[in-house]
Amino acid sequence: MDTLPGSSTTTNIVNPAETFAEQESQKSSFSPEAVSETPDGPEIGPTGKVGKGARGILDRTVAAYQEWKALQRQIQAHAAMVAKKEWDVQERINTYRMILSGVSFKSQKADREIWGMYTRIHTETPVLTHKTLKTPLFLHDLKRLREFEASWRALVGLQDQLLDTLAKAPKAVEFYNRIHLARIKKREQELKDTEIARRNAQAREAIEVALRHFAQPNDNSGVATLGSTILKLDEAQKYWNQRLGEIATLESSARMDPEELITVFRNLQDTIADAPAMAERVKEVEVTFIRMMSMHEELTSYGKNVIPSEDLARMLIIVQDEIPRLWATGAWDKLRRSLNDVSSFVKFYELPVRSELSLAERRKPGLTRALLMGANNMPISQATPLIRSLVSAIDSRDRYMRGHSDTVARLVVQIAKKMNWSGDDLELLEIAALLHDVGKIAIPENVLTKIEPLTPDEWKTIQMHPYHGARIVKSLETLNRIIPWIYHHQEHYDGGGYPDGLTSGSIPQAARIIALGEAYTVMITDQPKRKALTIDQAVNEIQRGAGSQFDPEVVEAFSDSVNSARSEAAERSKTEAENS
Repeated sequence: MDTLPGSSTTTNIVNPAETFAEQESQKSSFSPEAVSETPDGPEIGPTGKVGKGARGILDRTVAAYQEWKALQRQIQAHAAMVAKKEWDVQERINTYRMILSGVSFKSQKADREIWGMYTRIHTETPVLTHKTLKTPLFLHDLKRLREFEASWRALVGLQDQLLDTLAKAPKAVEFYNRIHLARIKKREQELKDTEIARRNAQAREAIEVALRHFAQPNDNSGVATLGSTILKLDEAQKYWNQRLGEIATLESSARMDPEELITVFRNLQDTIADAPAMAERVKEVEVTFIRMMSMHEELTSYGKNVIPSEDLARMLIIVQDEIPRLWATGAWDKLRRSLNDVSSFVKFYELPVRSELSLAERRKPGLTRALLMGANNMPISQATPLIRSLVSAIDSRDRYMRGHSDTVARLVVQIAKKMNWSGDDLELLEIAALLHDVGKIAIPENVLTKIEPLTPDEWKTIQMHPYHGARIVKSLETLNRIIPWIYHHQEHYDGGGYPDGLTSGSIPQAARIIALGEAYTVMITDQPKRKALTIDQAVNEIQRGAGSQFDPEVVEAFSDSVNSARSEAAERSKTEAENS
């Protein structure tokens, strides 16, 4: 009982090798007498001698016989080879099935080819085996044996072809699956990108519609300012358009996740859409703040000050800087907190201001007016107490710089006189020098007084103090002229300063004077990490900075001022010595 290659059933067959051996022993021997005379030559007689024609017949007969014998052996070997390779075929077919179970896509053409060969092998093997063993091979003629041998040889070749294909199958299947997965993923991404682009376009269109709405005039006051005096619509529109441009850049560069980009679009859209409602809330708080400030400024005209200068400066920054910025950027939570701070400030001080103002009016009848010259038109003489309060607030925040503003102001006035400044110009320059660092009120104290090296973010915070200072001074229209002097007092002559990196003549001359006065004052003051320079050392540093950090003309005036001061000091010493 043998199992046929490629078959799951057992069949009663004879082993080809055993059958061939038995047939070899049973067959009759080849006899020369069996060959009769032919037209090619004389017959072969009992003597064994043959003629020329008989020799040819004999040779062909021997060759045919040898081939007949060889074919039987070859058929037997082919059959054995088929049976042996059947195990390899089955093992690789199982492996192929496992590979297919782990992928999403397979090549239909390659799969059909593999199963076609497999089916053909398992169909042809039992049939050929049956034909081969049904009749002993030695009973078949040469032609039949040739047919059997060719069939068995073709079957071996088909097995080899299938095994080779199955050996290459893992990589081929993986590659085919990967390619198709990539195509599907690409298609899904294309559909997703299309959908995101559509949603982005809708969001962008909604934002542009909202921007056009804000640009249209209303029935009351031309451009829709929303009734607030501190909210600047042009600045908000500039920010919104700038933000829209930044989003478009992110969209084109694909640096942001598409879903996040849609969220950014919607946030900007919500900012613009919610701006009118938030502006109403700003307006309500603004009205109460301005009313109380008007009363306080009137009270100040009587020489009475209820609100501490530091609290007042902090609140001015919130009202004139933080609230407009938070409104424009849509930071509603922070805006609400700032508005609540202003409301609390008004509630806390409004009653004391009203009480003191009423008392002042009773004490000085006839002097009371709605506002002396308006909150923003206060004369410099009346603004001086507020200026001094602000200076005191600055000095109190940094013990190393106490008296710094007054020292800078005195030096600036001396330099300016050497440059022919006089009158109101000189008075305004002195005020600007006193207030040059007023913006530091808005800087967190842990940053302002930090001894360790500042981080990049902390340094950026410090660099904002000229901006904050300009915003504070802007609240007094009388001092509007000095706003650029304060804003640009950290610029360098060669453009290496901040906030705008201006150069030479682009920097206001007053700012150039203040810049030198402040630098010199810092040099001759003890600092946490260094001792103060001597006057000579500081003067040399200033002179080395001429043309780079400092205006050469201002340096020259400073040098003259220092020389004059030294001459006066020497003259006083000489006079005192003579008098003694």
